[in-house]
Amino acid sequence: MMQENIIEPVDPLLIANEIGLLSGQLLVELKKFQAFTAKSSQIPYTIREIGRLREITYREVGEGTGKSIDLDEFDEFCDHIFIWDKENTRIVGAYRLLPGKKIMEEKGVSGFYINTLFDLDKEVEPILWKSLELGRSFIVHEYQKRPTPLFLLWKALLFSVLNSDARYLIGPVSISGMYTEEAKSLIFYFLHNYFFDHETAAFIHPVNSYQLSLPKEFNEKWFAEEIGNDFNKLDKYIQTFDPGFHTPILVRQYISLLGTKVLGFNVDPLFNNCLDALMLMDLTKSPQQTIENLVKDHPDPSSIYEKLKNDEFRA
Repeated sequence: MMQENIIEPVDPLLIANEIGLLSGQLLVELKKFQAFTAKSSQIPYTIREIGRLREITYREVGEGTGKSIDLDEFDEFCDHIFIWDKENTRIVGAYRLLPGKKIMEEKGVSGFYINTLFDLDKEVEPILWKSLELGRSFIVHEYQKRPTPLFLLWKALLFSVLNSDARYLIGPVSISGMYTEEAKSLIFYFLHNYFFDHETAAFIHPVNSYQLSLPKEFNEKWFAEEIGNDFNKLDKYIQTFDPGFHTPILVRQYISLLGTKVLGFNVDPLFNNCLDALMLMDLTKSPQQTIENLVKDHPDPSSIYEKLKNDEFRA
Protein backbone atom coordinates (compact mmCIF):
# COMPACT_ATOMS: atom_id res chain seq x y z
CA MET A 1 0.00 0.00 0.00
CA MET A 2 1.27 3.46 -0.93
CA GLN A 3 1.48 5.67 2.12
CA GLU A 4 1.11 9.44 2.19
CA ASN A 5 3.22 11.58 4.50
CA ILE A 6 1.58 12.18 7.88
CA ILE A 7 0.30 15.72 8.43
CA GLU A 8 2.16 18.08 10.74
CA PRO A 9 1.22 18.07 14.46
CA VAL A 10 -1.49 20.44 15.58
CA ASP A 11 -0.41 23.27 17.87
CA PRO A 12 -1.09 22.04 21.46
CA LEU A 13 -2.28 25.52 22.44
CA LEU A 14 -5.11 25.28 19.91
CA ILE A 15 -6.13 21.95 21.39
CA ALA A 16 -5.85 23.26 24.95
CA ASN A 17 -8.08 26.21 24.05
CA GLU A 18 -10.76 23.86 22.68
CA ILE A 19 -10.57 21.66 25.77
CA GLY A 20 -10.99 24.73 27.94
CA LEU A 21 -14.41 25.27 26.34
CA LEU A 22 -15.68 21.76 27.07
CA SER A 23 -17.57 22.82 30.16
CA GLY A 24 -19.19 19.86 31.88
CA GLN A 25 -17.71 17.35 29.42
CA LEU A 26 -14.89 16.07 31.61
CA LEU A 27 -15.80 12.42 32.23
CA VAL A 28 -13.06 11.45 34.66
CA GLU A 29 -9.64 12.62 35.85
CA LEU A 30 -6.74 10.62 37.27
CA LYS A 31 -3.34 12.05 38.14
CA LYS A 32 -2.26 14.19 35.17
CA PHE A 33 -4.73 12.61 32.76
CA GLN A 34 -8.19 13.85 31.87
CA ALA A 35 -10.84 12.07 29.80
CA PHE A 36 -13.27 14.24 27.84
CA THR A 37 -16.20 13.56 25.53
CA ALA A 38 -17.08 15.83 22.62
CA LYS A 39 -18.59 16.01 19.16
CA SER A 40 -16.17 16.60 16.30
CA SER A 41 -17.84 19.97 15.60
CA GLN A 42 -16.75 21.14 19.07
CA ILE A 43 -13.11 20.16 18.65
CA PRO A 44 -11.93 20.72 15.04
CA TYR A 45 -8.26 21.07 16.01
CA THR A 46 -8.39 18.23 18.52
CA ILE A 47 -10.08 15.85 16.08
CA ARG A 48 -7.43 16.66 13.48
CA GLU A 49 -4.72 15.71 15.97
CA ILE A 50 -6.64 12.53 16.89
CA GLY A 51 -6.75 11.59 13.22
CA ARG A 52 -3.02 12.21 12.89
CA LEU A 53 -2.18 10.12 15.94
CA ARG A 54 -4.51 7.32 14.86
CA GLU A 55 -2.68 6.94 11.57
CA ILE A 56 0.75 7.00 13.23
CA THR A 57 -0.27 4.46 15.88
CA TYR A 58 -1.92 2.07 13.42
CA ARG A 59 0.97 2.22 10.95
CA GLU A 60 3.34 1.18 13.72
CA VAL A 61 1.54 -2.18 13.91
CA GLY A 62 1.09 -2.71 10.18
CA GLU A 63 -2.38 -1.19 9.88
CA GLY A 64 -3.64 2.28 8.98
CA THR A 65 -5.35 3.88 6.00
CA GLY A 66 -2.16 4.93 4.24
CA LYS A 67 -3.56 8.46 4.10
CA SER A 68 -1.99 11.54 5.66
CA ILE A 69 -4.65 11.53 8.38
CA ASP A 70 -7.13 8.90 9.59
CA LEU A 71 -10.49 10.67 9.60
CA ASP A 72 -13.62 9.61 7.74
CA GLU A 73 -17.28 10.56 7.30
CA PHE A 74 -18.29 8.54 10.37
CA ASP A 75 -16.30 10.81 12.69
CA GLU A 76 -18.82 13.60 12.09
CA PHE A 77 -21.59 11.65 13.84
CA CYS A 78 -19.55 10.15 16.66
CA ASP A 79 -19.10 10.99 20.29
CA HIS A 80 -15.35 11.16 20.75
CA ILE A 81 -13.70 10.16 24.01
CA PHE A 82 -10.10 11.28 24.31
CA ILE A 83 -7.39 11.32 26.98
CA TRP A 84 -5.48 14.55 27.56
CA ASP A 85 -2.14 14.69 29.37
CA LYS A 86 -2.51 18.11 30.90
CA GLU A 87 1.11 18.32 32.07
CA ASN A 88 2.62 17.53 28.69
CA THR A 89 -0.29 19.07 26.70
CA ARG A 90 -0.87 16.18 24.35
CA ILE A 91 -3.50 13.68 23.30
CA VAL A 92 -2.53 10.16 24.38
CA GLY A 93 -5.49 8.07 23.26
CA ALA A 94 -9.07 8.07 22.04
CA TYR A 95 -12.21 6.11 21.18
CA ARG A 96 -15.13 6.98 18.95
CA LEU A 97 -18.73 5.97 19.69
CA LEU A 98 -21.57 5.92 17.18
CA PRO A 99 -24.95 6.10 18.96
CA GLY A 100 -26.99 3.31 17.37
CA LYS A 101 -30.47 4.69 17.99
CA LYS A 102 -29.62 8.07 16.48
CA ILE A 103 -27.92 6.48 13.46
CA MET A 104 -30.82 4.11 12.81
CA GLU A 105 -33.29 7.01 13.00
CA GLU A 106 -31.31 9.25 10.65
CA LYS A 107 -29.44 6.92 8.32
CA GLY A 108 -30.42 3.32 8.94
CA VAL A 109 -27.93 0.46 8.79
CA SER A 110 -25.82 2.27 6.20
CA GLY A 111 -24.86 4.82 8.86
CA PHE A 112 -22.77 2.27 10.77
CA TYR A 113 -19.07 1.88 10.03
CA ILE A 114 -19.37 -1.90 10.41
CA ASN A 115 -21.72 -1.86 7.41
CA THR A 116 -18.66 -1.13 5.25
CA LEU A 117 -17.08 -4.38 6.48
CA PHE A 118 -20.07 -6.70 6.78
CA ASP A 119 -23.43 -7.20 5.09
CA LEU A 120 -25.99 -7.14 7.89
CA ASP A 121 -29.33 -8.93 7.65
CA LYS A 122 -32.50 -7.38 9.06
CA GLU A 123 -32.33 -9.76 12.03
CA VAL A 124 -29.37 -7.71 13.33
CA GLU A 125 -31.28 -4.41 13.40
CA PRO A 126 -32.77 -4.84 16.92
CA ILE A 127 -29.19 -5.04 18.23
CA LEU A 128 -28.15 -1.96 16.26
CA TRP A 129 -31.05 0.09 17.67
CA LYS A 130 -29.80 -0.66 21.20
CA SER A 131 -26.06 -0.36 20.53
CA LEU A 132 -23.08 1.90 20.72
CA GLU A 133 -20.66 1.19 17.90
CA LEU A 134 -17.06 1.41 19.12
CA GLY A 135 -14.12 2.05 16.86
CA ARG A 136 -10.75 3.55 16.15
CA SER A 137 -9.42 3.09 19.67
CA PHE A 138 -5.73 3.78 20.28
CA ILE A 139 -3.10 4.70 22.83
CA VAL A 140 -0.01 6.39 21.40
CA HIS A 141 3.18 4.36 21.51
CA GLU A 142 4.91 6.32 24.28
CA TYR A 143 2.04 5.63 26.69
CA GLN A 144 1.17 2.04 25.79
CA LYS A 145 3.19 0.52 28.63
CA ARG A 146 1.61 2.79 31.23
CA PRO A 147 -1.57 1.35 32.78
CA THR A 148 -3.29 4.65 33.56
CA PRO A 149 -4.24 5.89 30.04
CA LEU A 150 -5.94 2.64 28.99
CA PHE A 151 -7.64 2.29 32.37
CA LEU A 152 -8.91 5.87 32.11
CA LEU A 153 -10.11 5.31 28.54
CA TRP A 154 -12.14 2.30 29.67
CA LYS A 155 -13.42 4.17 32.71
CA ALA A 156 -14.54 7.04 30.48
CA LEU A 157 -16.21 4.56 28.14
CA LEU A 158 -18.12 3.08 31.07
CA PHE A 159 -19.44 6.50 32.10
CA SER A 160 -20.50 7.16 28.51
CA VAL A 161 -22.37 3.85 28.49
CA LEU A 162 -24.10 4.68 31.78
CA ASN A 163 -25.30 7.95 30.26
CA SER A 164 -26.84 6.12 27.30
CA ASP A 165 -29.69 3.64 26.93
CA ALA A 166 -27.51 1.20 24.98
CA ARG A 167 -27.59 -2.48 25.82
CA TYR A 168 -24.86 -3.56 23.39
CA LEU A 169 -21.36 -2.50 22.44
CA ILE A 170 -20.44 -3.55 18.91
CA GLY A 171 -17.43 -2.90 16.72
CA PRO A 172 -14.43 -4.32 14.88
CA VAL A 173 -11.04 -5.06 16.41
CA SER A 174 -8.18 -5.25 13.93
CA ILE A 175 -5.58 -8.01 13.73
CA SER A 176 -2.43 -6.69 12.08
CA GLY A 177 -1.43 -7.60 8.55
CA MET A 178 2.15 -7.82 9.86
CA TYR A 179 1.39 -11.20 11.41
CA THR A 180 2.11 -14.29 9.35
CA GLU A 181 -0.87 -15.90 7.64
CA GLU A 182 -0.44 -18.90 9.93
CA ALA A 183 -0.65 -16.65 13.01
CA LYS A 184 -3.76 -14.85 11.73
CA SER A 185 -5.37 -18.16 10.83
CA LEU A 186 -4.73 -19.54 14.30
CA ILE A 187 -6.30 -16.45 15.91
CA PHE A 188 -9.28 -16.93 13.60
CA TYR A 189 -9.54 -20.62 14.50
CA PHE A 190 -9.11 -19.93 18.23
CA LEU A 191 -11.75 -17.18 18.38
CA HIS A 192 -14.17 -19.01 16.10
CA ASN A 193 -14.00 -22.21 18.14
CA TYR A 194 -14.12 -20.78 21.66
CA PHE A 195 -15.64 -17.30 21.62
CA PHE A 196 -18.06 -17.20 18.68
CA ASP A 197 -21.75 -16.27 18.83
CA HIS A 198 -22.99 -18.62 16.10
CA GLU A 199 -26.64 -17.64 16.47
CA THR A 200 -26.12 -13.92 15.80
CA ALA A 201 -23.28 -14.53 13.33
CA ALA A 202 -25.69 -16.34 11.00
CA PHE A 203 -27.05 -12.90 10.01
CA ILE A 204 -23.67 -11.23 9.45
CA HIS A 205 -21.64 -11.73 6.26
CA PRO A 206 -18.12 -10.42 5.56
CA VAL A 207 -17.58 -8.25 2.49
CA ASN A 208 -14.13 -9.85 2.06
CA SER A 209 -13.93 -13.33 3.57
CA TYR A 210 -10.69 -14.56 5.09
CA GLN A 211 -9.17 -17.78 3.77
CA LEU A 212 -7.58 -19.93 6.48
CA SER A 213 -3.92 -20.83 6.07
CA LEU A 214 -3.21 -23.01 9.12
CA PRO A 215 0.25 -24.51 9.68
CA LYS A 216 0.79 -27.77 7.80
CA GLU A 217 1.28 -29.69 11.04
CA PHE A 218 -1.92 -28.29 12.58
CA ASN A 219 -3.94 -30.89 14.47
CA GLU A 220 -7.39 -30.04 15.84
CA LYS A 221 -7.29 -32.65 18.60
CA TRP A 222 -3.85 -31.53 19.79
CA PHE A 223 -4.96 -27.87 19.71
CA ALA A 224 -8.05 -28.62 21.79
CA GLU A 225 -6.06 -30.56 24.38
CA GLU A 226 -2.95 -28.37 24.59
CA ILE A 227 -4.22 -24.83 23.79
CA GLY A 228 -7.96 -24.85 24.32
CA ASN A 229 -9.33 -21.40 25.15
CA ASP A 230 -6.14 -20.15 26.86
CA PHE A 231 -4.76 -16.92 25.34
CA ASN A 232 -1.36 -17.37 26.99
CA LYS A 233 -0.92 -20.84 25.52
CA LEU A 234 -2.01 -19.59 22.11
CA ASP A 235 0.61 -16.83 22.22
CA LYS A 236 3.40 -19.22 23.24
CA TYR A 237 2.48 -21.66 20.47
CA ILE A 238 2.38 -18.99 17.74
CA GLN A 239 5.66 -17.49 18.99
CA THR A 240 7.44 -20.73 18.08
CA PHE A 241 7.20 -19.66 14.43
CA ASP A 242 6.25 -15.95 14.72
CA PRO A 243 8.47 -14.69 17.61
CA GLY A 244 7.04 -11.17 17.71
CA PHE A 245 3.46 -12.33 18.08
CA HIS A 246 1.13 -11.28 20.88
CA THR A 247 -2.65 -11.50 20.71
CA PRO A 248 -3.92 -7.93 20.10
CA ILE A 249 -4.53 -6.40 23.51
CA LEU A 250 -8.11 -5.33 22.74
CA VAL A 251 -9.04 -8.81 21.51
CA ARG A 252 -7.68 -10.35 24.68
CA GLN A 253 -9.17 -7.80 27.08
CA TYR A 254 -12.59 -7.56 25.46
CA ILE A 255 -12.99 -11.32 25.72
CA SER A 256 -11.16 -12.04 28.99
CA LEU A 257 -12.38 -9.04 30.98
CA LEU A 258 -15.72 -8.17 29.38
CA GLY A 259 -17.06 -11.48 28.12
CA THR A 260 -17.33 -10.21 24.55
CA LYS A 261 -18.34 -12.57 21.73
CA VAL A 262 -17.09 -12.65 18.13
CA LEU A 263 -19.58 -12.34 15.26
CA GLY A 264 -17.41 -12.58 12.16
CA PHE A 265 -14.18 -11.81 10.35
CA ASN A 266 -13.42 -9.56 7.39
CA VAL A 267 -10.29 -8.55 5.48
CA ASP A 268 -10.15 -4.76 5.12
CA PRO A 269 -8.22 -3.63 2.00
CA LEU A 270 -8.67 0.01 3.05
CA PHE A 271 -6.85 -0.63 6.33
CA ASN A 272 -3.71 -2.33 5.02
CA ASN A 273 -5.48 -5.69 4.62
CA CYS A 274 -5.78 -6.23 8.36
CA LEU A 275 -8.17 -8.91 9.59
CA ASP A 276 -11.14 -7.42 11.45
CA ALA A 277 -12.90 -9.41 14.15
CA LEU A 278 -16.41 -8.06 14.75
CA MET A 279 -17.24 -8.14 18.45
CA LEU A 280 -20.42 -7.79 20.49
CA MET A 281 -20.87 -7.23 24.20
CA ASP A 282 -24.22 -7.48 25.97
CA LEU A 283 -23.97 -4.97 28.82
CA THR A 284 -26.60 -6.79 30.88
CA LYS A 285 -24.09 -9.66 31.09
CA SER A 286 -21.16 -7.49 32.17
CA PRO A 287 -18.67 -9.24 34.49
CA GLN A 288 -19.15 -7.73 37.94
CA GLN A 289 -15.49 -7.75 38.96
CA THR A 290 -14.35 -5.89 35.84
CA ILE A 291 -17.00 -3.19 36.18
CA GLU A 292 -16.38 -2.69 39.90
CA ASN A 293 -12.62 -2.47 39.30
CA LEU A 294 -13.23 0.38 36.88
CA VAL A 295 -15.23 2.31 39.50
CA LYS A 296 -13.42 1.18 42.65
CA ASP A 297 -13.06 4.82 43.72
CA HIS A 298 -16.87 5.17 43.81
CA PRO A 299 -18.48 4.98 47.29
CA ASP A 300 -20.62 2.04 46.15
CA PRO A 301 -19.10 0.23 43.12
CA SER A 302 -21.74 -2.50 43.23
CA SER A 303 -24.47 0.09 42.58
CA ILE A 304 -22.77 1.05 39.31
CA TYR A 305 -22.70 -2.60 38.30
CA GLU A 306 -26.37 -3.06 39.14
CA LYS A 307 -27.32 0.04 37.15
CA LEU A 308 -25.40 -1.22 34.14
CA LYS A 309 -26.81 -4.72 34.41
CA ASN A 310 -30.41 -4.07 35.38
CA ASP A 311 -31.24 -0.61 34.07
CA GLU A 312 -34.75 -0.85 32.62
CA PHE A 313 -33.57 0.92 29.47
CA ARG A 314 -31.26 -1.99 28.67
CA ALA A 315 -33.93 -4.69 28.97
